[in-house]
Amino acid sequence: MLTAMSALGTLLTGTITDTASAITALTGYNATTIKTASRAVITARTGGIMFTYNGTTPTVLIGHYLAASANISVEGAANIAALQFIREAGTSWSITITLETDQS
Repeated sequence: MLTAMSALGTLLTGTITDTASAITALTGYNATTIKTASRAVITARTGGIMFTYNGTTPTVLIGHYLAASANISVEGAANIAALQFIREAGTSWSITITLETDQS
């Protein structure tokens, strides 16, 4: 079944460093917007990143790996609110995140 989705606000970009950062710190999305989101579409733009969405703080060894130029969708407001990111290697990278909501 296909679900119609609509973007919540603008596409936002953040810089991933060697310190784990939450989605709100990276992008400026606020807690109210995140609570209404059904999906976060994440693109690792310039380098690999590690991310978690279960409350665990990511490290270069802990988390899910997303390669440069790859994208992934994380579903559910609780998972989106718990998103944290860290760079995978020695240089800071940028990511782009768009929050979407279900229109049905």
